[in-house]
Amino acid sequence: MTQNKVQYYILSFTTTGTCRSYDELKQWRLDDDCYEKLYPAIANNILLEGLTQFVENETDYPEKPGIANSTIYKKGNGRKIDSSRNYKLVREADDIDVCHLYVEITKGRNLGHFKMLTHSVECEYLLTVALENMRDSGSVTTAKDLKDAADKENLFIARERCEFINRCVLANIAITTATTTILYDVTKLGNDSNQKPKRQQQQQQTTTRTKKPVVSTSKCFTKSSDSEEDNDKSAPKLKTQNIQLTPKLYRLRSRTAGAANKKLTNNSHTCSASSSSSEKRQKKDETDDENIKQIPKKKKTRHAAKKH
Repeated sequence: MTQNKVQYYILSFTTTGTCRSYDELKQWRLDDDCYEKLYPAIANNILLEGLTQFVENETDYPEKPGIANSTIYKKGNGRKIDSSRNYKLVREADDIDVCHLYVEITKGRNLGHFKMLTHSVECEYLLTVALENMRDSGSVTTAKDLKDAADKENLFIARERCEFINRCVLANIAITTATTTILYDVTKLGNDSNQKPKRQQQQQQTTTRTKKPVVSTSKCFTKSSDSEEDNDKSAPKLKTQNIQLTPKLYRLRSRTAGAANKKLTNNSHTCSASSSSSEKRQKKDETDDENIKQIPKKKKTRHAAKKH
C-alpha cells in the first residue's frame, strides 16, 4: 500500500499588506513600541536596566549548566526584587556558551521557571510558530495557538504580544490553495530563490483554471474574424454593383440637365420676344406722338368766345 505524502500549504504575501518578505515583517514588528525594550515582559525600566547589566556581565555567568546551578539576580544592597519572582541567569545544557534569563514565579496560578526571550528572539519565535501552523494546517492561526505554544515550551510571553503578532501575520500572509510535499522554511518567504519555482507552478495552476473562459472568448474572436472575412468577401460584390449603378445615375443626371437647359432656352426665347414687342410698342408710341404734333390746332369759334 502506498503511503500518502504530507501536503504543505504554500503561503504568500498579500498585495494589500505592508511587507513582502519575512525579514521585512520581522523588522516591521521590531520597530513598534511593543518591542522597544530588550525584554518586553519587564515593565519597570529600573528593573530592566539592572537585569540588562546582569546579563551582560560575564562574571555573573554560572559555571555549570542547569537551573540548579543558576545565578540569582539581586539589587545593589543584596536584596531580592520581589518575593513572588526570582530572576536567574542559567547556562543552557545544549549550548554551554549561551546563558539565558529565567524568571521563577513562586506565587499565583502559573508556578515554575519560565524562560525570558529578548525582543528579537521573541518576535521571531511567534512569527515562526504562526507561519508554520498556517503552512501545516492550511487554516489561519489564532492568538490562543501562539500562547499555548509558548506555555508548552515554558516561555514567559504575555498574551497581548501574541495577539499583536497574530494580527500582523493575518494582515500580510495569505494561504493559497496550492500545496507541496517539500517542507520549506517559513523564515525564507519572499526572499528565497527556491520559492520561485513554486510560485511559477502556482501561477500555472491559476492560468490553467482560467483557460476555459479564454477558449470561449477565443471562439468568439474567431467567429467575429470569420464574419469580418465574409464582409471583406462581400465588399467587392457591392463595389461591382455600385460600378454597374453609376452609369444609370449619370444618365438620369444628364436627362435632368437637358430638360433644365431646354427650359432655360425657352425662357430666353420668351424674354427676347417680349423685349422685341416692347421695342415695337415704343416705336409706335413715338410715331403717334409725332403725328399728333403735326396736326394744326383748330381756331376758337364765336360761340366758344361768347361763353368765355
